[in-house]
Amino acid sequence: MTNEDQASDQFKRSTRMPLDAVVRLHFEGTVAYQNGFAANVSASGMFVKHPDPPPTGTRLVFEFVIGNERRPVQGAGVVAWIREKYQGPGRPAGIGIQFTQLDPVSKQHIAEALFEYLEASLGEELAERAGQDLGVADDELAEARESVRQLDLPSPEQLEAEATRMLPTAPRVEGATESWAEVVLPPDPVPPAEPAEALAPDEPAISTTPAFAPPPRTEPPRFSLAPSDDVSAAPVETEEQRVERMVREALAEEESIAGAAAARSAGGSSPLLWIALAAVAIAAGGWALWHFGLVPGGSKGEPIAAVAETPTPTPRPTLPSQLGPVSTLAETVGASNAAETAPETELPAEPGGDAPAGDETPSEDSDESPQPPISTPETTPAPTPEPTRAPAAIPAATPAATPAATPAASEPEGALGATRLDEIDWTEATGTTVVTLSGDGPFAPGSFSYSEIGGDKPRVLVRIRGLEQPFRRGSIAVGTPAVVGIRTGWHQKDGTNEQHIVLDLPPRGAALDGFEAIGSRIVLKLRPR
Repeated sequence: MTNEDQASDQFKRSTRMPLDAVVRLHFEGTVAYQNGFAANVSASGMFVKHPDPPPTGTRLVFEFVIGNERRPVQGAGVVAWIREKYQGPGRPAGIGIQFTQLDPVSKQHIAEALFEYLEASLGEELAERAGQDLGVADDELAEARESVRQLDLPSPEQLEAEATRMLPTAPRVEGATESWAEVVLPPDPVPPAEPAEALAPDEPAISTTPAFAPPPRTEPPRFSLAPSDDVSAAPVETEEQRVERMVREALAEEESIAGAAAARSAGGSSPLLWIALAAVAIAAGGWALWHFGLVPGGSKGEPIAAVAETPTPTPRPTLPSQLGPVSTLAETVGASNAAETAPETELPAEPGGDAPAGDETPSEDSDESPQPPISTPETTPAPTPEPTRAPAAIPAATPAATPAATPAASEPEGALGATRLDEIDWTEATGTTVVTLSGDGPFAPGSFSYSEIGGDKPRVLVRIRGLEQPFRRGSIAVGTPAVVGIRTGWHQKDGTNEQHIVLDLPPRGAALDGFEAIGSRIVLKLRPR
């Protein structure tokens, strides 16, 4: 079984960055795009979570967005390795894609995103591990050093020289001699207490004074800075005294900072707040005087302006969730005319006679299903079609008095735009299967209809009349939860060509959520029950 262990070392060792994005994939040999979720990406490839990975070596095209600015990336690649099933946390099922073709813009977007990720991650890692033993392997250290070298960071010596140049020189105390350097303190694990004022010249000159510093202390120094040979004569501050002094100074600094902030807040915001409140009060009083007519030109309680009446929107016709036994979705949207009522009502009798034909030949199922309903109204109940066609002829006679209505009445019979069915395509997303029938021209109203057939082999039959050429393919495998497959058949009845399209449904059937004709396309939407 091919997995990530068999991928090339160069492909596995590429610098990767985490990526949480939706990737659109189109594998070689498939019809529709598929969606996957990216886990990481590098300059040479990426890993995409996929529940059903294709075999290694499968070529594909992809597109996704990367980085905080959502830059587009698109190109072609090949499946380098696969992980067929979930193997634990951090190891989902998916495919490792190796890039084979990237346009210059996509390469630039990937490089910019990788640089931003490396800059952020290396900066945080260097700040956390400064001065500590990393305890990592030699190859990881080499990779980290190489990444730092590529970032062109200054060396520690350069940083120290720059800090020395920027820091001011510590002041010297008059009268001090080199005898301070001769003082040797006894070794002690605890740093000995030193005179606070005597060590002032040697303290670092970095300022630690906060934004609101306390007033300078004016008390005179308690110890003399004059050089003396007797070091023990100088009073020594104990550890408890030094800690107590530091606590007092910290409390004094906090009190001064809080007092200064309160003074600034009270002195700076109060005038502006009072001015804003006064302006609001004046505006409200003026409006009240004008509205109640207390000033010349007031409205005396009348509305300022008539509110424009918005036209009531025309409600969009909604399709019923459940269709009755005599009404179909095609009749609801106006896809079938009155002349097709008789064949549509007798279609439920087809499952008994079509089941054997459907098992032998895919195209014969659609061929035999419409024949019994068509022959029955013409021979046996001859008087029955005549009353149903009589009302259909009444609307045609009404516009006959108008010259403009004559071509409209004859358009469905001989002026069809579509002469053949070019393509049958399907897509599946969020559990809904969308089947699209595309012709070489627009389908005229009344030239198509459909029927929902139940029984042991449920299916949906679509008829398109008036075409001149049959569809080039006899069957199409689908395999979605709502549609098992698609079959086609070509029939000639009463001198008229009919193209039949049969959508085979699973044994439990499927719900037809939509049937719509848009120009040269007929779109059907089905979902599993």
